[in-house]
Amino acid sequence: MAIELRRSRGRPRSPKPVVLVVDDVDETCMLYAEYLERRGFSALVASGAEAARTMALERRPDVIVMDYSLGHSNGLVVTRELKQDARTAGIPVIILTGHVTLAAVTPAAAREAGASTLAIKPCLPDVIETEIRRLLAGRADFRYVL
Repeated sequence: MAIELRRSRGRPRSPKPVVLVVDDVDETCMLYAEYLERRGFSALVASGAEAARTMALERRPDVIVMDYSLGHSNGLVVTRELKQDARTAGIPVIILTGHVTLAAVTPAAAREAGASTLAIKPCLPDVIETEIRRLLAGRADFRYVL
């Protein structure tokens, strides 16, 4: 599933920063997307890896917030694929995960995949907003947020 919370109805694209929120749990997508909309962002949501790839290529968001668990794929795989495509390579990606005990989800693995931030769930929306604003300001150093 991929939806856009705000449709332009033929108007020029909003000057608001566009954030793509990706999670295979629709309620989580909507929680972050609605919060970001209230905080002045334009939010897009995608449920699953394929929808994330499609939305990233079609809409070229300013930042992507992506869960690690995406059904048959994961956020590190999708991030790596997006970073290998010249059209999406420059989009900062924040990976969210609740899988702190999985050896595959480490700061080193996230950094190697091309993520800008690895954040551990539960992660309050204001923490995600802070990371988004940091990345939009051009501060691209990798961060591990607990």
